[in-house]
Amino acid sequence: MALVLLDTNVLILHIGGFEKIVLPPLAAAVSTITVFELIRYPGLSSQEVSAIQSILDECIHISVGTAIAQRAASLSKTRPKMKSLDLFIAATALELSCPLITHNVKDFKGIKNLVIRSKI
Repeated sequence: MALVLLDTNVLILHIGGFEKIVLPPLAAAVSTITVFELIRYPGLSSQEVSAIQSILDECIHISVGTAIAQRAASLSKTRPKMKSLDLFIAATALELSCPLITHNVKDFKGIKNLVIRSKI
């Protein structure tokens, strides 16, 4: 199976038990931005942290490097109202040439060459 990039909201729904996802081995990636978004909330229980770490352990981690940062900056020029973290997520998917799996399709709609899916 080809690589897909998981948006934070997909993982939050999975961890919360609202929508389970099945990750094929070595097929799902997350940005370091998603790691940040998942663990930044104060008051996470040890069970929640463990659930987050468990799902992250099944994913390939993609660090934000210069190419992704430059792509995000370029995107921001045409989408000035888009949240910075979402720009980095979109840029990561574009740099990897892989689909972005998200439940916030409208937030990413219209980005040239970005393939968006709501399910794996």
